[in-house]
Amino acid sequence: MAGADPLMPSANATAKAFPRATNRAVRVAAVEANSPAALGGIKEGDLVIRLGDSPIAGLDDLQRHLTMSQVGVRTPVSVIRGTDQLMLEIVPVETAHKSRD
Repeated sequence: MAGADPLMPSANATAKAFPRATNRAVRVAAVEANSPAALGGIKEGDLVIRLGDSPIAGLDDLQRHLTMSQVGVRTPVSVIRGTDQLMLEIVPVETAHKSRD
């Protein structure tokens, strides 16, 4: 496959290693530099499966739990990267809301 990273496991390998998790997760599309996600080690392509003690079944779950996270408090995040499950930590920060003027 042209352009494929030979060191990166395929989506099929991930699905075989974690059959339930790949259907109940949020794939990280991008990570902003110096964001809590980047500083915590989250990378593009990771599958977020748990935030704190809560399983993440979709984007609504992730947004709800991030909104409820305490600013400045270390929060464990479980992700699948390739065929590995990793436990990372993020420290949520308060963000300024952009005005729609």
